[in-house]
Amino acid sequence: MERQNDEIAALESIYDHFRFTDSDRTGVISIPIQIPENGIQLITENVKHIVNFLPPVNLTFTLHEDYPMKLPPKLSLSCAWLD
Repeated sequence: MERQNDEIAALESIYDHFRFTDSDRTGVISIPIQIPENGIQLITENVKHIVNFLPPVNLTFTLHEDYPMKLPPKLSLSCAWLD
């Protein structure tokens, strides 16, 4: 468990958008998407759209009791705009 706690402390120091729930050993790293000041132009069905904001990409992980010695973390990647 000490190795897990050391890794959590390292992640907290690296990522500004980091949450961890100790009770179920689950964490989320939210990765903000940087959009240029003038936005991103998308064309769908011959209609132009300018996108100025995209929600973050979220990396969710769960640390098993046997992590890191025997089992890797359970990982999930999610993002509202890539569904």
